[in-house]
Amino acid sequence: MTDTRKDPSDRHDAAPPARGRAGVALAAVTLFAAALAVFWVQLFFTRLLLPAFGGTPAVWTGSLVFFQAALLLGYLWAHGIVRAGRLGVLLHGGALAGAAVLLPIVVRDPSGGALSEHPLARLVLLLVASVGAPFVLVAATAPLLQSWAARAGMRDPYVLYAASNLGSVAALLLYPFALEPALGLAVQGRLWAVLWAGVAVLVIASRALLRPIPAERSPDAAPEPVLDRAADAGAGGPDAAQVCRWLVLAFVPAGLLYGVTLTITTDIAPVPLLWVLPLGLYLGSFVLAFARRDLVPRSALVVLVPPVALAMLLVALLGWLHPAGAIVPLHAGGFFLIAWLLHGDLAAARPAPSHLTGFYLAIAAGGLAAGLFCAVGAPLLFTTAVEYPIAIALAVLLVAAGDGRPRSAWQVRSVALAGGIGASLLLAGFGTRDLGGQLLGYASLLPLLVAIAIGFPRGRLLAGAALVLVVAGGQCNLGKPVLLAERSFFGVHRVVEDDLFRHYLSGTTVHGRQRIAADRRREPLAYYDPRAPIGETFGALVGGEARVAVVGLGIGGLAAHAQPGQTWRFYEIDPTVATIARRDDLFTYLADAPTRPEVVIADGRLALERETAAGAERWDVLVLDAFTSDAVPVHLLTVEAFATYEARLAPGGRLIVNVSNRFLDLERLLAGLAARRGLHGVARREVGLDRRADRDAGRAPSHAIVLARELGHLEPLASRDGWRPLSSREDGIVWTDDHASILPLLRLR
Repeated sequence: MTDTRKDPSDRHDAAPPARGRAGVALAAVTLFAAALAVFWVQLFFTRLLLPAFGGTPAVWTGSLVFFQAALLLGYLWAHGIVRAGRLGVLLHGGALAGAAVLLPIVVRDPSGGALSEHPLARLVLLLVASVGAPFVLVAATAPLLQSWAARAGMRDPYVLYAASNLGSVAALLLYPFALEPALGLAVQGRLWAVLWAGVAVLVIASRALLRPIPAERSPDAAPEPVLDRAADAGAGGPDAAQVCRWLVLAFVPAGLLYGVTLTITTDIAPVPLLWVLPLGLYLGSFVLAFARRDLVPRSALVVLVPPVALAMLLVALLGWLHPAGAIVPLHAGGFFLIAWLLHGDLAAARPAPSHLTGFYLAIAAGGLAAGLFCAVGAPLLFTTAVEYPIAIALAVLLVAAGDGRPRSAWQVRSVALAGGIGASLLLAGFGTRDLGGQLLGYASLLPLLVAIAIGFPRGRLLAGAALVLVVAGGQCNLGKPVLLAERSFFGVHRVVEDDLFRHYLSGTTVHGRQRIAADRRREPLAYYDPRAPIGETFGALVGGEARVAVVGLGIGGLAAHAQPGQTWRFYEIDPTVATIARRDDLFTYLADAPTRPEVVIADGRLALERETAAGAERWDVLVLDAFTSDAVPVHLLTVEAFATYEARLAPGGRLIVNVSNRFLDLERLLAGLAARRGLHGVARREVGLDRRADRDAGRAPSHAIVLARELGHLEPLASRDGWRPLSSREDGIVWTDDHASILPLLRLR
């Protein structure tokens, strides 16, 4: 395949005739503004939807699927508009005018909440009804204007891609660091509507200046370049094989984008700042790949990518998160290198401008396929987040297969056999729990490795090693038998056991454990050990016939502190978690409680708000213990949320907040919220526990804060060793429903 990106004749200043040059300049401005609008609304509107779905990271990955689908529709619309000629221009103008009535965008729920039990379907419906039409039309801008520029005589309209990418990067930088901290969501919605209207006007103005120039009337118009002669060979332009190549080269980096984003946001927080990092790297790889000069030779990337990818694979499969200052850069940097290499191959395979819209359609279709696989297919097929390791392995295989060497028929058949065996193991092996099945899985890897070695000679065993790690990671649970592995919209759940304990893991974090010995099952463990901050709080402050509400169920371990005559209620947003906690063959804290606690399947904050409106009896103790892996549901820690909690507390009531977290300084946030609401607080953080003794006792280091309206309500606890007053600075950091930045709270050590 001929790569003409570096052709000296393919100059940046290769412009159309004079009357179209102004149009090209205006098109560049329009593309910048359109890309800014496209990525701003993705971050803004998904942030707006977070509270309705419990703040789960899946809101962003699910939204990405919708936006990929809407992008594909936008490109398809542009494809049709270009081919419809003048009628297409009129249709586009009419559609822009019609979509303007939907602005400014607000959350619209045509189902009236009827799809609450199907969160992904409800999420997609909200996105379609609220932002669908305006997004599709603004997403069509890039291929539309580049195609118009080509028809106006521009030799290489792909150079306009730089303006579009610059607008995308600008949105990703501006949103978390300027727009979100400075502007409320309602103001953002109105400003975005103004930007969208401006883009619509610029599109029409650009079309007026970029009128097609008939060849017989423009002798000075440059001939259309053939950027990829292989793609344009034969009648009708790119063939099926070439289109499939575009799809695959778009699919793998997009799949990695989903995997990296889920990995980072699951264990820190699902907020725009962390959505931006992977998305910015993804777009940056496009910018470098479509640049007119290679910053780094492809040969250097080919050498770097396989070992880095294998390191990413190993870290992902083992669930390593420490030290975050090294692990996060490994995922992010490795993802960027892989995306840069594969997008470079995609750029080298781009067709002539006459097939530009089809090329963009293929890129969007590949991205959508990746989104559907990662956000929809993988949760149904796999019980763990294995789609990320699969994408890494596919990337290594693409690098191995992209050396340009011809393959014989028997080599191709061998590789096909390897893929079939690998796919079978992925589908069947990840569900294997018994030792015999695991050993059979290892034995099945031998022919797979042989086939990979045949298909990819000269060091291509790296590709085989990648597949080994993927399959072995799913098969190997020899240390701690896996009793249950489930996956829901809200996260990945596992129950494992060792000689002493049964553990519940949400993502990569242990969120509860119970002793296996029947005579010791009621012992509170982990965060709720009597010596831990929360356990000590219950021992000192909670007695008699107290009414206790807990946001976040886990395995119901806190119910070990329940006493006869008390009323307990847990709020849990994920039905899968409730099912695990209620299964007596796994955990028995709920069944063993003196009075069996009630479990309400709902977002805790929304349920408490409904209780307030209904005038329900107040709670003496309210516990916030809702985490997905280590991620914090931001909407539970805002000023507005705390107003709800206060309204639900009885006079003399206490609010207990579990702020145990590896990456965020939540005590600083709680100090600001307490000062804003006029609450008093005490805090205790466990440090320096003996690891061996801690493990044998089933304890876990924890950090808790207890708040009350009056300092006297905390006195029995405040006088104990280790407890200290919470800072009461009025200038403390606070989150609101409109503003919530994790940047000041982030700690990666």
